[in-house]
Amino acid sequence: EALPHREPYLSSNSSPSKLLPAPEPRGEVVKPEVKRLPAPVPVDFMPPTSLASALDSVASPEKRMLATGRTVANVATETDAGTDVATETDAVILAAVGGAAAVTQDAREQKQPALAFFTEVFARGQDDAYLQRGIDAAVAVYSLAAEGNGSEADLPKWQDPWKNSELRGGAHVFVPWKKASGGGLASDCIFFVHGGGFEYGSPREDGYDSLCSRLAEGSGLVVVCPDQPLSGEGRPYKAPEIMDSLVRSLRWLVRHDPVSQQPRLSFSRRKVILAGDSAGATQALSLLLLILNDEELLSVTKGVVLISPWLDLACGSHTYVSNTFSSETLTGDIAFKDPPSDNRAAFRKGGLTYVGSEALLMDCRYSPYGLARAADDSLLQRLVAAKVPIWMCMGGAETLSGEALDFTQRLKDKIPIEMWLHEAMFHDWVMYTSQYPFPSKDKAMSNMLNFIARACRANGQDPPVLSSGIHYYVDEWELS
Repeated sequence: EALPHREPYLSSNSSPSKLLPAPEPRGEVVKPEVKRLPAPVPVDFMPPTSLASALDSVASPEKRMLATGRTVANVATETDAGTDVATETDAVILAAVGGAAAVTQDAREQKQPALAFFTEVFARGQDDAYLQRGIDAAVAVYSLAAEGNGSEADLPKWQDPWKNSELRGGAHVFVPWKKASGGGLASDCIFFVHGGGFEYGSPREDGYDSLCSRLAEGSGLVVVCPDQPLSGEGRPYKAPEIMDSLVRSLRWLVRHDPVSQQPRLSFSRRKVILAGDSAGATQALSLLLLILNDEELLSVTKGVVLISPWLDLACGSHTYVSNTFSSETLTGDIAFKDPPSDNRAAFRKGGLTYVGSEALLMDCRYSPYGLARAADDSLLQRLVAAKVPIWMCMGGAETLSGEALDFTQRLKDKIPIEMWLHEAMFHDWVMYTSQYPFPSKDKAMSNMLNFIARACRANGQDPPVLSSGIHYYVDEWELS
């Protein structure tokens, strides 16, 4: 049920049906879509089972293809003739003739069915249908309207030219019942910056409703996800202005309780975890770097969580090549399937659009990988002195994995950083769902929540105990 407009939290001894009146929120309460495990959007997949079985038919041309009775020769003829029958799937199938892809997918289906499933989904370009969406049943969510008053602590408004100059801004607040039942005060919070290549996404789009609600439910902390300005062709916003907006939003969170929406008492204890995914993870780390001289914000920042971060906007890592997607074996980066030079050029163009100049493309405040190459010793020394622990997870098949690995390897003896590399995983894999067991996703979420708990329990003098350095997660298999 939707929460009443004036009653977004519970008393300590009440149930979800007995709410304690609270100050009027600035924004509107959003009715949660209550689905603990949202069902995937139905997709018309190839009968009878999966791409692997279809590719097996390709490996044996005498067999009939799919359920239409078409053979490899038929598909090739139709493609050459330019008929409408040929599809994107046919292109994948034709590229896989020779059986290597069929063999790979068959092995995956036997041991790692979730990975086999998502390889098929991404190969068909239907990955958006399997983003996990919906609000966890144990979490309430409502919106905070943008203030836009220009102060150093507000939730800024901005106009989006890509949406007919729609006014955007503010934030969404995800409140776990376990926190609400304690009286509603959000002493400890997660400030989550959504990804989307700096140009897309919002707190209610692209699966961020689900991810933020899962973080809230799993950690017991209130999660605040701002609707920050986005860059892109035709938009006036660049990294300095976007990051200033995020700093102002963070300062608002430090000075105001996001549940009661009232100013915090000067002596109230509070802890904030900065978090984000993809380009949002880049901005979460940028936030930390930008507040290193800001005692008000740095003193309450107890940790940083980075999911599949994009750390090098100049795009120099060798994994743009070594993790290239192979249509012959359906291995490599299934999320970014273009050739290495095209991927590198597209990423770099997006990074340049975000920062606005070649000089800022190498600025460690916005492209943090440079810290590992001594590009800004002064900034690195401030980061070392701050001792804010950083936790990171990355897919082993990601184009972006090389820069994250090198960043961690070079800095692990200087800053508290714990990185988990997950075998064969793709970009932002924790945001996807299917009917198959997905142990890599479960382990990443478990490790993430464990880190958040450790960071919030740590005292003000020492960072939490970390397993510093690089760790590799591999799905278990049966001994035989």
